Amino acid sequence: GGGTNTNTNNNTGGRRRATLQHIGAVPGRRVSLGSVDSYHGDSRENDADKLHEATFGIYNNTLLRFALMFSALIHDVDHQGVPNSTLVDEEDDLAILHNDLSVAEQNSLQIAFSTLTQKRFALLKKSIIPDKETRKEFRRTVIDMVLATDISNPERMQIAQSKWNEAFEPPPPTAPPPNSTTTIDSGSVNLHQNEDDVSTVNEEDISNDPFTPHSRRNSNVSKASSGTMSKRHSLFVTAQALRQIQIEKLGLRKSVDFGGKMVDVYASTSEGELKLKQHAVTDLMMNVVDVAHTMQSFGTFVKWNKRLFKELLTAYHAERISWDPTMGWYGNQIQFYDAYIIPLAKKMQKCGVFGAKSSVFLYFAMENKRRWAQEGAEITEQMVDEVAKEVLIESLQAASDASNASQCSSSSSSLSDFR
Repeated sequence: GGGTNTNTNNNTGGRRRATLQHIGAVPGRRVSLGSVDSYHGDSRENDADKLHEATFGIYNNTLLRFALMFSALIHDVDHQGVPNSTLVDEEDDLAILHNDLSVAEQNSLQIAFSTLTQKRFALLKKSIIPDKETRKEFRRTVIDMVLATDISNPERMQIAQSKWNEAFEPPPPTAPPPNSTTTIDSGSVNLHQNEDDVSTVNEEDISNDPFTPHSRRNSNVSKASSGTMSKRHSLFVTAQALRQIQIEKLGLRKSVDFGGKMVDVYASTSEGELKLKQHAVTDLMMNVVDVAHTMQSFGTFVKWNKRLFKELLTAYHAERISWDPTMGWYGNQIQFYDAYIIPLAKKMQKCGVFGAKSSVFLYFAMENKRRWAQEGAEITEQMVDEVAKEVLIESLQAASDASNASQCSSSSSSLSDFR
């Protein structure tokens, strides 16, 4: 997922095996984040309620905790070793199947859930999801978590950032001016107040909506005497509902159904706030899982960084990507730390979900960036030389194997003809 590409066939792509459970340690000391029981140190005053609040409900939710581990393990399964954009450009079968959206991530999800439904895993599945409602919750949670690792998807990244901002950096509340136009983000439907007791969707929105059936784009929109939707892609609300929509802030916390009824996604209650923070933090944790090698020991970072480089160089020589990873690799790693990794680690520290150990992520991120700035140029030079040789040898071996297979096939065909 995201900016790193993995390939299960050649054992490359380091982040698949790098999870939050085993963070690399400074020399002579191992740092484990597998448990949050040490949230309050050795005070022994940890009770379920404190841990529930400190971890935003994650600690006490066994299904969610397992979903996190499950998602971390499967999020890059069967990755093809190239970005999603390459699969889309190549019109790969996976891109066609998943409609060009988060192709690698959706493929991993499909394989994971298909595997879980196999007979040999029946007992495991029953233990995880004993009933229909639990199954739906588990699938929804895992799907959301794995899709959150597609950092190349701008819409998904914006949603994740909006969740974080609402949960941990909320702006001061501001009321919209009276009689203002309210926009509903989903479908870009604009509601305009009129003099009657009923408001309708602006006709221009329908005529320009590419998802509206062609036969309706130029049709008149009739008013409804009730406050309910009368046609698909049309929205009719009563003046009372409209006033509520104009007062309330639509977005992550609140939505509106087709009947104009307000729906609380994250209610302004302690429970709603906890849920919002929980979802923001689980998204964040999956983003960390996706690049976990960057926040482990420097040796671990270099090891998996080299494997990523090899994966991309192989794709470049196969003309599957257009950019040569050897160009600017050293500087690109520093930029990636500045633009993405360090801000991610700072969020882990700020949310404090791992208690006193929440700062470990930032420590390793800063330390790895520092060491890479000092040693990375030399490491890159050596890595480029070694990987180039490895890729060349593997390419020659693959060509030789293909030639031998072709000769065997021809010999078998000739022998068959002779007989």
